Amino acid sequence: MIRATAILLALTGTLQAEPLRIGTETDYRPYIFIDEAGNRDGFDVDLMAEICARGDHDCTWVEVPFNLLFSGLAEGRFDLAIGGVGATPERDRLVDWTRPYRRTNTASSSFAALDTDVDLDTARVGVQGGTVQEELLRENGYSAIPYISNQAAIDALFAGEVDVFFGTSGYLAQFSKAGETPIFDLGQIDYADDGPQIAVAKSNPALRDSLNALIEDMLSDGTITLLDVRWFPSAEQEDS
Repeated sequence: MIRATAILLALTGTLQAEPLRIGTETDYRPYIFIDEAGNRDGFDVDLMAEICARGDHDCTWVEVPFNLLFSGLAEGRFDLAIGGVGATPERDRLVDWTRPYRRTNTASSSFAALDTDVDLDTARVGVQGGTVQEELLRENGYSAIPYISNQAAIDALFAGEVDVFFGTSGYLAQFSKAGETPIFDLGQIDYADDGPQIAVAKSNPALRDSLNALIEDMLSDGTITLLDVRWFPSAEQEDS
């Protein structure tokens, strides 16, 4: 078998790598979202297409709610997780991480409401559950009401179920209903941010190392810079 493999390598130059199942949640523009044609699009979609091509992986996407993303990875439902996500102590207990594929250093998340007459100290604040933003609210003493997605939390704002939505500044700048009703920025919380990373199972350091090598190549040859220009033309986006 070893000799046969060596002969095949000599003839073809390579063997196709193992297939990869990519776990994600598709409600985080511009990292990943569903476009008007019903297709996945965004920075991370382009990034993974390049990674899969360079690594010769046959890749498939697995969509799950955000609050099941890291537990699903730890349970083996998919091989990696991506979606503008970053490491936190709670997530570190479940998964391992690649190096950041973008550098943000500092980030901010903003409060948004339908009018300016809102007292944040007593407001009901809608937020996507399981995110860095939910942690920030609780750490700063705000009343956080978690929803399954950013869009669900925004819908709750329009329905009057919450007084304020809290999310990344980049997401608020692009969210789909901004053109229908004015959204007022009531301030923000700044925090340290190393940048988004790809989560991998703790039991698969080989995949982590392979992804790191591909990310390094894409940083060195300017591929990620081109993705930045396309998806972040004027501002940085914070991880969730």
